[in-house]
Amino acid sequence: NDGSPVREGTPPRVAGGDAGGVIRLQPAPTAAAGAWGGAYFGVAAYGTHVNVLSVDEAGNKHVWIAKRAMDKPTYPGLLDQCVAGGQPQGLSLQENVAKECVEEANIPEDVARTAVPVGAVRYMYETRKGLSPKTLFCYDLVVPHSFEPVNTDGEVESFQRMPLTEAVQAVAQDPKAWKPNSALVMIDLAVRHGVLNPDAHPDYLDIASLLHTAPA
Repeated sequence: NDGSPVREGTPPRVAGGDAGGVIRLQPAPTAAAGAWGGAYFGVAAYGTHVNVLSVDEAGNKHVWIAKRAMDKPTYPGLLDQCVAGGQPQGLSLQENVAKECVEEANIPEDVARTAVPVGAVRYMYETRKGLSPKTLFCYDLVVPHSFEPVNTDGEVESFQRMPLTEAVQAVAQDPKAWKPNSALVMIDLAVRHGVLNPDAHPDYLDIASLLHTAPA
């Protein structure tokens, strides 16, 4: 579910009084520009992406990859995280993660709520309407290796489980097969889990820093 992301002129903040420091996105007056006007004014959009991982008996890490439905209005047929969507108003990030896990991959809610926040990917890209700054809050969710996701909202054509090293190689070999921001989240996952390392990649520092640099 791509959802209707909150677009605003101020970054998310920790809402006072929420147990556990729940991050809530606070609408700013610029939100009145409307969902389709955000890119014209450079106001921010937010989303959540969940890396659904499993570990086999030999200790090898695997990641579930979704292929977007061909009738999706945006990026049809491209590869994506198993669970991803825009951040709507009225839900905390963790609440939205649980909702998207149930809707997109039929992950039980009690399992979905064990997803761990692991950081954020920030970027800006050019659209026909202007520049759009975006922040993707990233989560890792470990499921049993026997688990198989099932799409329930019609937005995913298929799922495939891949060894993490092969999934990262797939991004490098054919980046156009991936939804662009989902490729960034995969690269971030590769850095965090040591698939990319500074000894083997001379651009390691640039990669690691640019993924988390706020758009100017």
